[in-house]
Amino acid sequence: MLRQMGRLKDARTALNDVLAHHPGHDEARWNLALAACMAGDWKEGFDAFEARRTLPGLCVSPGRAGLEKEGAEWDGRPIPGRRLLIQHEQGIGDAIQYLRFAAEAAKLGARVTYRGPAHLLPLAQRIDGITTAVPLDQPAPRYDVWVPMMSLPRLLRAVTPQKLSRSGYLIPEAARMARWRARLAGIGGCRVGINWQGNPAYGADSERSIPLALFEPLAALPGVTLIALQQGAGREQMADWAGERPLLDLAPELDGDGAFIDTAAVLPALDLVISSDTALAHLAGAVGIPAFLALAHVPDWRWGLEGTRPVWYPTVHVFRQRHPGDWTGVFEDMTEALGARIGVHG
Repeated sequence: MLRQMGRLKDARTALNDVLAHHPGHDEARWNLALAACMAGDWKEGFDAFEARRTLPGLCVSPGRAGLEKEGAEWDGRPIPGRRLLIQHEQGIGDAIQYLRFAAEAAKLGARVTYRGPAHLLPLAQRIDGITTAVPLDQPAPRYDVWVPMMSLPRLLRAVTPQKLSRSGYLIPEAARMARWRARLAGIGGCRVGINWQGNPAYGADSERSIPLALFEPLAALPGVTLIALQQGAGREQMADWAGERPLLDLAPELDGDGAFIDTAAVLPALDLVISSDTALAHLAGAVGIPAFLALAHVPDWRWGLEGTRPVWYPTVHVFRQRHPGDWTGVFEDMTEALGARIGVHG
């Protein structure tokens, strides 16, 4: 609760007090990881992140137990010519964020295989450093060493902003990019892709998802076309859209043969992406597209509490709530910033 109030120093003190008396208390260590990462102490945060291994639902994925029994876990040292299996954890956004480290593993000589959800594999194979991608629900291919995906930054000692920051490591398919550029060629002005709703099954979704109606002032800016990339939950809000210009809804045409595989190819044809804290924000950052990210007053651990540029993605500009629940202020700031970007003043 202290962390959710933004009192990170107090939260870390309380959690370290718990651990001083109960060193094996993994729930306290996990919460310490989140607070430390939010404070920008990446070394302590990623060390404490290992506590997730014993907590239900955080590190478990199909076939994980077999890996633990049958193969050595990678320790981060050079492995020239050896086969490294990266085992998926958690969500799609997490995978897009953490698979940036596949390229670092490849530099150490690894031939990298990612084992993840089947619908994510076409996209994963577009990420720098990944040689092959295989589905979670099938037996693992032959490998020499393996690693849980979210242990990569600790093993690679990626604990500074310089080592964490990266963009352009996901390269969309050239043919798809060409197709989408042609599809959008007739739209002049500023093309802005948007999404507003995350997975409602996520416990903190109510703090990150945004009513679509708040995007309406952006549509009033001259020359701006808002392009809906939202899929799944939240699309029902489009029926009540009252913006000055209609939305261009691309979602029904996207990603029929893999998660975000078309969306990634659309992004280079856009001038900007505006997103709530969902996988699309990670995708824009990974592709290297300018993006505005709307964040809650106390956001997810990875975005920190301060600053306009997140550590992870240099092309992403964050807009933070001034106080809890203040999405109106966020969109006032974004409307002003977009207006400045396209040369609208006053």
